Amino acid sequence: MRHFIGDSYNEAMVSHGHFAKLPEAIPPIRKERIMRKILALATFAALCAAQPAVAGDTGFYVGADVGTMSVDIDEGGLDTLFEDLLASEGLFFDGSSDADDSDTTYGLTVGYRFMPYLAVEGQYLELGEASYSARGDLYDLESFLATADIGATIDSSGFAVSVLGILPIQEVWEVYARLGMYFGDTDADFSVTLDDGVERITESMGDSESEQEFFYGIGGGYTFNETWNVRVEYTIFQDIGDEDLTGESDLDRFVIGLNYRF
Repeated sequence: MRHFIGDSYNEAMVSHGHFAKLPEAIPPIRKERIMRKILALATFAALCAAQPAVAGDTGFYVGADVGTMSVDIDEGGLDTLFEDLLASEGLFFDGSSDADDSDTTYGLTVGYRFMPYLAVEGQYLELGEASYSARGDLYDLESFLATADIGATIDSSGFAVSVLGILPIQEVWEVYARLGMYFGDTDADFSVTLDDGVERITESMGDSESEQEFFYGIGGGYTFNETWNVRVEYTIFQDIGDEDLTGESDLDRFVIGLNYRF
């Protein structure tokens, strides 16, 4: 009788929810789902706390890069320029020409990263040198005069400032886009050497042009040891050169760089 009354009392208490918070009152399947959720949340929190987020760290950094540049040289246009110049003096040139439109380029960088997605940089850049040469025989209306060597070089260097929009990927990878202004000096040098077998004469001239041109590019980086960042970048500098003297053309720059973050 007592046993029946006790069981009835327990069943009544459970039916009114008085034991709902006790573990024995939770069905096994439901308890398993709750434990899985708690475990998943704990794992997620631990992973978030463990993320180093190195690629997105802020602060000052310095770096250097080196690579190759290429520029479009209008070889045919330079041929015509020299031929017209000689023709104005009653002279004719019979020979061939060659153009070297690529060279080594390097740069030094000081930057500050305000936030994981934004940085500003100041750079000193040596963009490299392009050259043109021609060799052949020089004639007047009557006879051979001399063998002629004609050469022209153009190089540019200066300072640049730019803004980087950065997208961190995972904890150590990032990609970025760059937009900046280049403040450089572009030097052009020309020389003509004439050799008639008796005497060798060389004449040369040069010109320098200061310019301010836009440039833009894209790149990617990888951060290791929390402070070192390796970059690969492709940049285009617009309208490099002297429009009247050498002509202007875009310069492509592809470099690999290494930065150190303080």
